[in-house]
Amino acid sequence: MIKIILLLLLFDINKDPAVVDTFDMIEINHYHNGWGCEQWSQLICWDRSSYDNKYHVSYWTMLRDAYEKTEKGEADWEKIRQKIAKEYKDFNQKMSWLSNSNYKGDFIGGKLFPRKDWKSGYYNIKYIQGGIPRVIRSKSFRQTYTQTDPEVDDREIYNQDIRRGLTKVGTKTPTSWLGFLRGLQSR
Repeated sequence: MIKIILLLLLFDINKDPAVVDTFDMIEINHYHNGWGCEQWSQLICWDRSSYDNKYHVSYWTMLRDAYEKTEKGEADWEKIRQKIAKEYKDFNQKMSWLSNSNYKGDFIGGKLFPRKDWKSGYYNIKYIQGGIPRVIRSKSFRQTYTQTDPEVDDREIYNQDIRRGLTKVGTKTPTSWLGFLRGLQSR
């Protein structure tokens, strides 16, 4: 019995299969304000509609961990900001530039940035949500830099209530090894 328990400890018997959501295209969109400064980034998952043969948003979320602030990055950005600010002769334009060009951090991608799997040909986003492994995948990926929000633009022509989103799953409560062993003893 002890040999079996030790053998079970070597293997992850609680390994749940990942919940996989496949989309026609994954996009990382970087939104820039009117001054051309990056404000935020978002993940947008698109599906091609059989009705109008156009891509429409099926799921989106903000990339909250996509930026990392560093002292060097902030110092470099501040030099660029001040150099550009000196070019403005009009005081109001200069102040508007300075108030709309704060340092957001350097883009690092974060946990929701797609990675190419060269074996399968898919771009995958692998992460844990509520204790359950998830995979968002697509054969197509693009990265865009815009001054409009493509997700909001899509809302105007495609009802967001019919977006399929991600597969709904409950949260998993992790089972401890002690609970597992107690379950064996009660049999």
